[in-house]
Amino acid sequence: MRRGPSYNALAQGLHVALGALGVMVPVALRMENGRMWGTLATLVFAALKEAWWDEHFEDPETRGSGLQDFAHYLLGLGLAFIVLAIF
Repeated sequence: MRRGPSYNALAQGLHVALGALGVMVPVALRMENGRMWGTLATLVFAALKEAWWDEHFEDPETRGSGLQDFAHYLLGLGLAFIVLAIF
């Protein structure tokens, strides 16, 4: 019997975390327009990683859905904006 999170659940959690960190780090470093640049950088990174890098270099046996991965980056961005709105 297998216990703990599946590989896909762990990967999606990390996609959410990276999406959130992409905005939170520039804001924490007090960069001018940090939210905008962090969001833009995260979207470009996520699009390139899911559309090109994963297609060419990720192991087909562990590769999930690129669209699902990209959606979790977006979820991370959304969570970061919620946290920034609260604090």
